[in-house]
Amino acid sequence: MQASPMDLSNDDISGPRAGERLGGHLGLAAVIGLSVSVIAPSMAVAFNATLAAGAAGDAVPLVFLLGAVIMVPIALAFAGFSRAISSAGSAMTFVGASLGARPGALAGWVLMLGYAGFAAGSCGLAGNFVDAAMAGLGYPPVSFGGVRLWFMLGMATMIGSTALAYSNVDVATRLMLWLEGVSLLAVLALVVVIMVTCHPGARELAHGFVPGRASASGGGGGWSGVGYAIVFAFLSFGGFEGAATLGEETANPRRDIPRAMIGTIATLGMIFVIITLAQVIGFAHIPGASLAAADAPLDVLATHYVAPWFAVALDLANAVSAFACTLGAVTAAARLAFALGRAGILPGLGRVHPVHGTPALAVIAVGTACLAAFCLFAPAVGAGRFYGYASTIGALGVMVVYGAVLGAFCVGGQAVRAALPGSGPARLAIGLAGAIGVCWPLYNTLYPVPAYPDRLWPYVVLGWIGLGAGLILHRFPRARRVPALEGTAS
Repeated sequence: MQASPMDLSNDDISGPRAGERLGGHLGLAAVIGLSVSVIAPSMAVAFNATLAAGAAGDAVPLVFLLGAVIMVPIALAFAGFSRAISSAGSAMTFVGASLGARPGALAGWVLMLGYAGFAAGSCGLAGNFVDAAMAGLGYPPVSFGGVRLWFMLGMATMIGSTALAYSNVDVATRLMLWLEGVSLLAVLALVVVIMVTCHPGARELAHGFVPGRASASGGGGGWSGVGYAIVFAFLSFGGFEGAATLGEETANPRRDIPRAMIGTIATLGMIFVIITLAQVIGFAHIPGASLAAADAPLDVLATHYVAPWFAVALDLANAVSAFACTLGAVTAAARLAFALGRAGILPGLGRVHPVHGTPALAVIAVGTACLAAFCLFAPAVGAGRFYGYASTIGALGVMVVYGAVLGAFCVGGQAVRAALPGSGPARLAIGLAGAIGVCWPLYNTLYPVPAYPDRLWPYVVLGWIGLGAGLILHRFPRARRVPALEGTAS
Protein backbone atom coordinates (compact mmCIF):
# COMPACT_ATOMS: atom_id res chain seq x y z
CA MET A 1 0.00 0.00 0.00
CA GLN A 2 1.47 3.37 -1.03
CA ALA A 3 1.42 5.86 1.79
CA SER A 4 -0.26 9.17 1.12
CA PRO A 5 1.51 12.46 1.83
CA MET A 6 1.38 13.50 5.45
CA ASP A 7 0.32 17.02 6.31
CA LEU A 8 2.42 17.77 9.36
CA SER A 9 2.40 21.53 9.13
CA ASN A 10 1.23 21.85 12.72
CA ASP A 11 4.71 20.75 13.72
CA ASP A 12 6.38 23.26 11.39
CA ILE A 13 8.52 20.67 9.66
CA SER A 14 11.66 21.58 7.78
CA GLY A 15 13.40 19.23 5.41
CA PRO A 16 17.11 18.52 5.42
CA ARG A 17 19.47 21.03 3.87
CA ALA A 18 22.04 20.17 1.22
CA GLY A 19 24.59 17.73 2.56
CA GLU A 20 22.23 16.52 5.28
CA ARG A 21 20.46 13.67 3.51
CA LEU A 22 21.90 10.24 2.89
CA GLY A 23 21.72 8.78 -0.60
CA GLY A 24 19.55 5.77 -1.41
CA HIS A 25 20.99 2.80 -3.34
CA LEU A 26 20.95 -0.22 -1.02
CA GLY A 27 18.98 -3.33 -1.92
CA LEU A 28 17.02 -5.85 0.12
CA ALA A 29 20.06 -8.02 0.94
CA ALA A 30 21.93 -5.10 2.50
CA VAL A 31 18.92 -4.13 4.61
CA ILE A 32 18.48 -7.71 5.82
CA GLY A 33 22.18 -7.75 6.65
CA LEU A 34 21.79 -4.93 9.16
CA SER A 35 18.74 -6.46 10.85
CA VAL A 36 20.35 -9.88 11.17
CA SER A 37 23.73 -8.58 12.32
CA VAL A 38 22.36 -6.53 15.21
CA ILE A 39 20.43 -9.60 16.42
CA ALA A 40 23.60 -11.74 16.03
CA PRO A 41 21.66 -15.04 15.94
CA SER A 42 24.63 -17.34 16.52
CA MET A 43 25.58 -15.53 19.72
CA ALA A 44 21.99 -15.09 20.81
CA VAL A 45 21.13 -18.76 20.63
CA ALA A 46 24.40 -19.76 22.32
CA PHE A 47 23.99 -17.47 25.32
CA ASN A 48 20.25 -17.12 25.76
CA ALA A 49 19.28 -20.76 25.31
CA THR A 50 21.21 -21.65 28.45
CA LEU A 51 19.57 -18.84 30.41
CA ALA A 52 16.13 -19.86 29.15
CA ALA A 53 16.76 -23.49 30.10
CA GLY A 54 17.55 -22.40 33.64
CA ALA A 55 13.99 -21.10 33.96
CA ALA A 56 11.92 -23.22 31.57
CA GLY A 57 13.79 -26.51 31.54
CA ASP A 58 13.44 -28.46 28.32
CA ALA A 59 10.69 -26.18 27.00
CA VAL A 60 13.27 -23.82 25.48
CA PRO A 61 11.94 -24.29 21.91
CA LEU A 62 8.47 -23.30 23.16
CA VAL A 63 10.00 -20.22 24.79
CA PHE A 64 11.60 -19.07 21.54
CA LEU A 65 8.42 -19.82 19.60
CA LEU A 66 6.39 -17.64 21.97
CA GLY A 67 9.11 -14.98 21.86
CA ALA A 68 8.81 -14.81 18.08
CA VAL A 69 5.02 -14.51 18.35
CA ILE A 70 5.39 -11.64 20.84
CA MET A 71 7.71 -9.84 18.43
CA VAL A 72 5.18 -9.96 15.57
CA PRO A 73 3.06 -6.92 16.59
CA ILE A 74 6.23 -4.93 17.31
CA ALA A 75 7.55 -5.81 13.86
CA LEU A 76 4.20 -4.89 12.29
CA ALA A 77 4.28 -1.46 13.97
CA PHE A 78 7.81 -0.74 12.72
CA ALA A 79 6.91 -2.08 9.28
CA GLY A 80 3.77 0.06 9.16
CA PHE A 81 5.73 3.21 9.91
CA SER A 82 8.44 2.21 7.42
CA ARG A 83 5.84 1.94 4.67
CA ALA A 84 4.84 5.55 5.32
CA ILE A 85 8.11 7.22 6.37
CA SER A 86 11.70 6.82 5.18
CA SER A 87 14.36 8.42 7.36
CA ALA A 88 17.64 7.64 9.08
CA GLY A 89 15.92 8.54 12.34
CA SER A 90 13.96 5.25 12.60
CA ALA A 91 12.01 5.37 15.89
CA MET A 92 12.95 9.03 16.27
CA THR A 93 11.03 9.77 13.11
CA PHE A 94 8.15 7.41 13.82
CA VAL A 95 7.46 8.72 17.32
CA GLY A 96 8.06 12.30 16.20
CA ALA A 97 5.51 11.99 13.42
CA SER A 98 2.80 11.00 15.89
CA LEU A 99 3.69 12.64 19.19
CA GLY A 100 5.83 15.64 18.27
CA ALA A 101 9.45 16.70 17.95
CA ARG A 102 10.64 16.31 21.51
CA PRO A 103 9.21 12.82 22.23
CA GLY A 104 10.57 11.70 18.88
CA ALA A 105 14.02 13.06 19.58
CA LEU A 106 14.02 11.39 22.99
CA ALA A 107 13.10 8.05 21.41
CA GLY A 108 16.01 8.41 19.01
CA TRP A 109 18.34 9.33 21.87
CA VAL A 110 17.38 6.20 23.86
CA LEU A 111 17.54 3.87 20.85
CA MET A 112 21.03 5.20 20.10
CA LEU A 113 22.05 4.08 23.60
CA GLY A 114 20.57 0.65 22.92
CA TYR A 115 22.60 0.07 19.77
CA ALA A 116 25.73 1.54 21.35
CA GLY A 117 25.37 -0.91 24.24
CA PHE A 118 25.14 -3.83 21.81
CA ALA A 119 28.21 -2.59 19.92
CA ALA A 120 30.37 -2.01 22.99
CA GLY A 121 29.52 -5.39 24.48
CA SER A 122 29.93 -7.40 21.28
CA CYS A 123 33.40 -6.16 20.37
CA GLY A 124 34.87 -7.78 23.47
CA LEU A 125 33.15 -11.08 22.71
CA ALA A 126 34.88 -11.21 19.33
CA GLY A 127 38.21 -11.35 21.12
CA ASN A 128 36.90 -13.63 23.83
CA PHE A 129 35.73 -16.23 21.31
CA VAL A 130 39.15 -16.18 19.64
CA ASP A 131 40.69 -16.73 23.08
CA ALA A 132 38.36 -19.70 23.59
CA ALA A 133 39.32 -21.12 20.20
CA MET A 134 43.01 -20.90 21.06
CA ALA A 135 42.36 -22.59 24.39
CA GLY A 136 40.56 -25.36 22.51
CA LEU A 137 43.69 -25.83 20.41
CA GLY A 138 45.76 -26.16 23.56
CA TYR A 139 47.36 -22.73 23.66
CA PRO A 140 47.69 -20.90 27.00
CA PRO A 141 46.16 -17.41 27.43
CA VAL A 142 48.08 -14.89 25.33
CA SER A 143 49.04 -11.42 26.49
CA PHE A 144 51.37 -8.70 25.28
CA GLY A 145 52.95 -6.51 27.91
CA GLY A 146 50.27 -7.57 30.38
CA VAL A 147 47.43 -6.80 27.94
CA ARG A 148 45.26 -9.84 27.18
CA LEU A 149 44.73 -10.86 23.58
CA TRP A 150 40.93 -10.70 23.85
CA PHE A 151 41.14 -7.05 24.88
CA MET A 152 43.40 -6.15 21.96
CA LEU A 153 41.13 -8.00 19.53
CA GLY A 154 38.11 -6.26 21.04
CA MET A 155 39.67 -2.88 20.36
CA ALA A 156 40.59 -3.99 16.84
CA THR A 157 37.01 -5.14 16.27
CA MET A 158 35.60 -1.76 17.27
CA ILE A 159 38.16 0.19 15.24
CA GLY A 160 37.66 -2.04 12.19
CA SER A 161 33.87 -1.82 12.44
CA THR A 162 34.03 1.95 12.70
CA ALA A 163 36.32 2.15 9.67
CA LEU A 164 33.99 -0.03 7.58
CA ALA A 165 30.88 1.91 8.65
CA TYR A 166 32.71 5.15 7.83
CA SER A 167 33.84 4.22 4.35
CA ASN A 168 31.13 2.24 2.56
CA VAL A 169 27.73 1.27 3.89
CA ASP A 170 27.03 -1.03 0.92
CA VAL A 171 30.14 -3.12 1.57
CA ALA A 172 29.52 -3.02 5.33
CA THR A 173 25.92 -4.25 5.16
CA ARG A 174 26.69 -7.02 2.68
CA LEU A 175 29.65 -8.10 4.79
CA MET A 176 27.35 -8.28 7.82
CA LEU A 177 25.00 -10.65 5.99
CA TRP A 178 27.83 -12.89 4.78
CA LEU A 179 29.50 -13.05 8.18
CA GLU A 180 26.28 -13.88 10.00
CA GLY A 181 25.37 -16.38 7.30
CA VAL A 182 28.68 -18.23 7.68
CA SER A 183 28.45 -18.36 11.47
CA LEU A 184 24.83 -19.51 11.39
CA LEU A 185 25.59 -22.22 8.84
CA ALA A 186 28.22 -23.64 11.20
CA VAL A 187 25.62 -23.87 13.98
CA LEU A 188 23.03 -25.40 11.65
CA ALA A 189 25.58 -28.01 10.55
CA LEU A 190 25.86 -29.06 14.20
CA VAL A 191 22.06 -29.23 14.39
CA VAL A 192 21.98 -31.67 11.46
CA VAL A 193 24.61 -33.88 13.09
CA ILE A 194 22.72 -33.94 16.40
CA MET A 195 19.41 -34.81 14.77
CA VAL A 196 20.93 -37.57 12.63
CA THR A 197 22.86 -39.02 15.57
CA CYS A 198 20.08 -38.85 18.17
CA HIS A 199 17.34 -39.89 15.79
CA PRO A 200 14.54 -38.33 17.92
CA GLY A 201 11.02 -39.64 17.67
CA ALA A 202 7.80 -37.64 17.71
CA ARG A 203 7.48 -37.79 21.50
CA GLU A 204 11.02 -36.52 22.04
CA LEU A 205 10.49 -33.72 19.51
CA ALA A 206 7.26 -32.70 21.24
CA HIS A 207 8.99 -32.68 24.62
CA GLY A 208 10.55 -29.29 23.83
CA PHE A 209 7.10 -27.74 23.49
CA VAL A 210 5.48 -29.13 26.65
CA PRO A 211 6.21 -27.32 29.93
CA GLY A 212 5.01 -28.40 33.32
CA ARG A 213 7.58 -30.72 34.85
CA ALA A 214 11.17 -30.91 36.00
CA SER A 215 13.56 -31.18 33.07
CA ALA A 216 16.52 -33.29 32.09
CA SER A 217 18.39 -30.08 31.32
CA GLY A 218 18.36 -28.95 34.91
CA GLY A 219 15.75 -26.21 34.73
CA GLY A 220 12.58 -25.96 36.74
CA GLY A 221 10.02 -26.09 33.94
CA GLY A 222 6.34 -25.17 34.22
CA TRP A 223 4.39 -22.30 32.71
CA SER A 224 5.79 -19.86 35.25
CA GLY A 225 9.29 -20.83 34.14
CA VAL A 226 8.30 -20.42 30.50
CA GLY A 227 6.89 -16.99 31.28
CA TYR A 228 10.13 -15.84 32.84
CA ALA A 229 12.30 -17.43 30.15
CA ILE A 230 10.47 -15.46 27.45
CA VAL A 231 12.59 -12.52 28.60
CA PHE A 232 15.65 -14.18 27.09
CA ALA A 233 13.87 -15.08 23.87
CA PHE A 234 12.59 -11.52 23.57
CA LEU A 235 16.10 -10.16 24.02
CA SER A 236 17.37 -12.52 21.32
CA PHE A 237 15.27 -10.66 18.74
CA GLY A 238 16.22 -7.16 19.90
CA GLY A 239 17.74 -5.10 17.10
CA PHE A 240 15.66 -6.46 14.20
CA GLU A 241 14.36 -2.90 13.65
CA GLY A 242 17.90 -1.67 12.88
CA ALA A 243 17.00 -1.87 9.19
CA ALA A 244 14.76 1.18 9.63
CA THR A 245 17.85 3.38 10.13
CA LEU A 246 18.70 2.74 6.45
CA GLY A 247 15.50 4.45 5.33
CA GLU A 248 17.34 7.13 3.34
CA GLU A 249 19.98 4.79 1.91
CA THR A 250 17.68 2.10 0.52
CA ALA A 251 16.61 2.27 -3.10
CA ASN A 252 13.05 1.16 -2.32
CA PRO A 253 12.73 1.64 1.44
CA ARG A 254 8.95 1.35 1.75
CA ARG A 255 9.06 -2.10 0.21
CA ASP A 256 12.41 -3.51 1.32
CA ILE A 257 12.64 -2.32 4.94
CA PRO A 258 9.27 -3.78 6.04
CA ARG A 259 10.13 -7.01 4.22
CA ALA A 260 13.51 -7.16 5.92
CA MET A 261 12.12 -6.63 9.42
CA ILE A 262 9.18 -9.02 9.18
CA GLY A 263 11.22 -11.57 7.25
CA THR A 264 14.00 -11.44 9.84
CA ILE A 265 11.59 -12.12 12.71
CA ALA A 266 9.85 -14.95 10.84
CA THR A 267 13.01 -16.64 9.56
CA LEU A 268 15.10 -16.31 12.70
CA GLY A 269 12.11 -17.33 14.80
CA MET A 270 12.00 -20.66 12.98
CA ILE A 271 15.78 -21.05 13.11
CA PHE A 272 15.90 -20.32 16.83
CA VAL A 273 13.22 -22.93 17.49
CA ILE A 274 15.09 -25.54 15.43
CA ILE A 275 18.47 -24.84 17.05
CA THR A 276 17.14 -24.81 20.60
CA LEU A 277 15.23 -28.04 19.95
CA ALA A 278 18.47 -29.64 18.78
CA GLN A 279 20.24 -28.36 21.90
CA VAL A 280 17.60 -29.86 24.20
CA ILE A 281 17.72 -33.21 22.39
CA GLY A 282 21.51 -33.20 22.20
CA PHE A 283 21.99 -32.61 25.92
CA ALA A 284 19.37 -35.24 26.77
CA HIS A 285 21.62 -37.85 25.12
CA ILE A 286 24.79 -36.82 26.99
CA PRO A 287 24.95 -38.52 30.41
CA GLY A 288 25.33 -36.04 33.23
CA ALA A 289 25.21 -32.99 30.96
CA SER A 290 22.84 -30.06 31.48
CA LEU A 291 21.89 -27.33 29.05
CA ALA A 292 20.95 -25.05 31.93
CA ALA A 293 24.38 -25.46 33.55
CA ALA A 294 26.52 -25.27 30.39
CA ASP A 295 28.74 -22.20 30.04
CA ALA A 296 29.33 -22.90 26.35
CA PRO A 297 26.54 -25.25 25.22
CA LEU A 298 27.47 -25.31 21.54
CA ASP A 299 31.06 -26.23 22.40
CA VAL A 300 29.85 -29.10 24.59
CA LEU A 301 27.60 -30.41 21.82
CA ALA A 302 30.24 -29.97 19.12
CA THR A 303 32.86 -31.83 21.14
CA HIS A 304 30.50 -34.71 21.94
CA TYR A 305 28.79 -35.16 18.57
CA VAL A 306 31.55 -34.15 16.15
CA ALA A 307 35.05 -33.51 17.51
CA PRO A 308 36.95 -30.92 19.56
CA TRP A 309 38.08 -29.21 16.37
CA PHE A 310 34.46 -28.41 15.53
CA ALA A 311 34.05 -26.67 18.89
CA VAL A 312 37.02 -24.51 17.89
CA ALA A 313 35.33 -23.82 14.54
CA LEU A 314 32.15 -22.75 16.34
CA ASP A 315 34.14 -20.42 18.60
CA LEU A 316 35.62 -18.78 15.51
CA ALA A 317 32.17 -18.61 13.91
CA ASN A 318 30.86 -16.84 17.01
CA ALA A 319 33.81 -14.44 16.85
CA VAL A 320 32.73 -13.63 13.30
CA SER A 321 29.16 -13.14 14.51
CA ALA A 322 30.37 -10.79 17.25
CA PHE A 323 32.28 -8.72 14.69
CA ALA A 324 29.19 -8.52 12.48
CA CYS A 325 27.06 -7.49 15.46
CA THR A 326 29.53 -4.74 16.36
CA LEU A 327 29.54 -3.47 12.78
CA GLY A 328 25.74 -3.55 12.53
CA ALA A 329 25.17 -1.85 15.86
CA VAL A 330 27.71 0.90 15.11
CA THR A 331 26.06 1.46 11.72
CA ALA A 332 22.58 1.75 13.25
CA ALA A 333 23.65 3.91 16.22
CA ALA A 334 25.52 6.26 13.88
CA ARG A 335 22.37 6.84 11.78
CA LEU A 336 20.50 7.88 14.91
CA ALA A 337 23.37 10.15 15.99
CA PHE A 338 23.28 11.61 12.48
CA ALA A 339 19.53 12.24 12.72
CA LEU A 340 19.99 13.86 16.14
CA GLY A 341 22.78 15.99 14.71
CA ARG A 342 20.65 17.04 11.77
CA ALA A 343 17.96 17.99 14.28
CA GLY A 344 20.42 20.28 16.05
CA ILE A 345 20.57 18.17 19.22
CA LEU A 346 24.08 16.83 18.59
CA PRO A 347 25.62 19.70 16.62
CA GLY A 348 28.16 18.76 13.99
CA LEU A 349 27.06 15.15 13.51
CA GLY A 350 24.37 15.78 10.90
CA ARG A 351 26.62 15.98 7.85
CA VAL A 352 27.17 13.47 5.05
CA HIS A 353 30.68 12.64 3.84
CA PRO A 354 31.06 14.15 0.34
CA VAL A 355 32.89 11.09 -1.03
CA HIS A 356 31.63 8.08 0.91
CA GLY A 357 28.05 9.28 1.34
CA THR A 358 28.00 8.09 4.96
CA PRO A 359 27.32 10.01 8.20
CA ALA A 360 31.07 9.94 8.78
CA LEU A 361 31.32 12.21 11.82
CA ALA A 362 28.45 10.41 13.52
CA VAL A 363 30.16 7.06 12.85
CA ILE A 364 33.41 8.33 14.38
CA ALA A 365 31.58 9.74 17.41
CA VAL A 366 29.69 6.50 18.07
CA GLY A 367 32.73 4.29 17.49
CA THR A 368 34.88 6.44 19.78
CA ALA A 369 32.28 6.44 22.57
CA CYS A 370 31.85 2.66 22.38
CA LEU A 371 35.61 2.11 22.32
CA ALA A 372 36.03 4.37 25.35
CA ALA A 373 33.37 2.46 27.31
CA PHE A 374 34.98 -0.85 26.37
CA CYS A 375 38.47 0.29 27.38
CA LEU A 376 37.28 1.79 30.66
CA PHE A 377 35.18 -1.07 31.97
CA ALA A 378 35.89 -4.35 30.15
CA PRO A 379 39.40 -4.95 31.58
CA ALA A 380 38.04 -4.81 35.13
CA VAL A 381 35.19 -7.29 34.69
CA GLY A 382 36.14 -9.40 31.66
CA ALA A 383 34.61 -9.70 28.21
CA GLY A 384 31.68 -11.92 29.17
CA ARG A 385 30.46 -9.84 32.09
CA PHE A 386 30.98 -6.59 30.22
CA TYR A 387 28.88 -7.94 27.37
CA GLY A 388 26.15 -8.87 29.85
CA TYR A 389 26.20 -5.44 31.46
CA ALA A 390 26.34 -3.43 28.21
CA SER A 391 23.75 -5.55 26.39
CA THR A 392 21.36 -5.36 29.35
CA ILE A 393 21.57 -1.56 29.31
CA GLY A 394 21.04 -1.65 25.56
CA ALA A 395 18.10 -4.04 25.79
CA LEU A 396 16.36 -1.92 28.43
CA GLY A 397 16.68 1.11 26.18
CA VAL A 398 15.36 -0.79 23.17
CA MET A 399 12.34 -2.05 25.15
CA VAL A 400 11.47 1.49 26.21
CA VAL A 401 11.60 2.61 22.57
CA TYR A 402 9.47 -0.34 21.47
CA GLY A 403 6.79 0.88 23.87
CA ALA A 404 7.03 4.42 22.51
CA VAL A 405 6.73 3.25 18.89
CA LEU A 406 3.73 1.07 19.72
CA GLY A 407 2.07 4.02 21.46
CA ALA A 408 2.76 6.25 18.48
CA PHE A 409 1.36 3.59 16.17
CA CYS A 410 -1.89 3.51 18.16
CA VAL A 411 -2.53 7.18 18.94
CA GLY A 412 -0.78 9.18 16.22
CA GLY A 413 -2.39 12.34 14.90
CA GLN A 414 -4.93 12.34 12.10
CA ALA A 415 -2.39 13.00 9.36
CA VAL A 416 -0.19 10.14 10.53
CA ARG A 417 -3.14 7.76 10.83
CA ALA A 418 -4.11 8.58 7.26
CA ALA A 419 -0.64 7.67 6.02
CA LEU A 420 -0.26 4.41 7.93
CA PRO A 421 -1.54 1.15 6.43
CA GLY A 422 -4.40 -0.72 8.06
CA SER A 423 -7.55 0.35 9.87
CA GLY A 424 -7.67 2.16 13.19
CA PRO A 425 -8.98 -0.84 15.18
CA ALA A 426 -6.33 -3.09 13.62
CA ARG A 427 -3.55 -0.68 14.58
CA LEU A 428 -4.98 -0.41 18.10
CA ALA A 429 -5.03 -4.20 18.44
CA ILE A 430 -1.45 -4.44 17.18
CA GLY A 431 -0.33 -1.72 19.55
CA LEU A 432 -2.01 -3.25 22.59
CA ALA A 433 -0.72 -6.73 21.82
CA GLY A 434 2.78 -5.37 21.36
CA ALA A 435 2.57 -3.33 24.57
CA ILE A 436 1.63 -6.43 26.57
CA GLY A 437 4.51 -8.27 24.95
CA VAL A 438 6.98 -5.52 25.86
CA CYS A 439 5.73 -5.07 29.43
CA TRP A 440 6.25 -8.71 30.36
CA PRO A 441 10.02 -8.95 29.71
CA LEU A 442 10.52 -5.40 30.98
CA TYR A 443 8.79 -6.27 34.26
CA ASN A 444 10.76 -9.49 34.64
CA THR A 445 13.99 -7.64 33.98
CA LEU A 446 13.26 -5.22 36.82
CA TYR A 447 11.51 -7.47 39.38
CA PRO A 448 12.53 -9.27 41.51
CA VAL A 449 15.25 -6.68 41.99
CA PRO A 450 18.44 -8.11 40.46
CA ALA A 451 21.66 -8.52 42.41
CA TYR A 452 24.38 -5.88 42.31
CA PRO A 453 25.49 -4.51 39.86
CA ASP A 454 22.58 -5.55 37.61
CA ARG A 455 20.18 -3.52 39.75
CA LEU A 456 22.01 -0.37 38.61
CA TRP A 457 21.30 -0.68 34.89
CA PRO A 458 17.69 0.60 34.95
CA TYR A 459 18.99 3.72 36.70
CA VAL A 460 21.67 4.12 34.04
CA VAL A 461 18.95 4.08 31.39
CA LEU A 462 16.79 6.49 33.41
CA GLY A 463 19.80 8.78 33.80
CA TRP A 464 20.39 8.66 30.05
CA ILE A 465 16.73 9.50 29.45
CA GLY A 466 16.99 12.42 31.87
CA LEU A 467 20.16 13.69 30.20
CA GLY A 468 18.53 13.44 26.79
CA ALA A 469 15.37 15.19 27.98
CA GLY A 470 17.40 18.07 29.38
CA LEU A 471 19.46 18.37 26.21
CA ILE A 472 16.37 18.25 24.00
CA LEU A 473 14.54 20.86 26.07
CA HIS A 474 17.60 23.09 25.85
CA ARG A 475 17.92 22.67 22.09
CA PHE A 476 14.13 22.75 21.54
CA PRO A 477 12.71 25.35 23.96
CA ARG A 478 9.71 25.36 21.67
CA ALA A 479 8.75 22.60 19.26
CA ARG A 480 8.91 24.99 16.33
CA ARG A 481 10.26 22.36 14.00
CA VAL A 482 10.30 18.59 13.75
CA PRO A 483 13.66 17.87 12.21
CA ALA A 484 13.14 14.23 13.09
CA LEU A 485 10.86 14.03 10.05
CA GLU A 486 13.32 14.94 7.33
CA GLY A 487 12.50 13.05 4.22
CA THR A 488 9.15 11.61 5.20
CA ALA A 489 6.38 10.31 3.01
CA SER A 490 5.68 11.70 -0.38
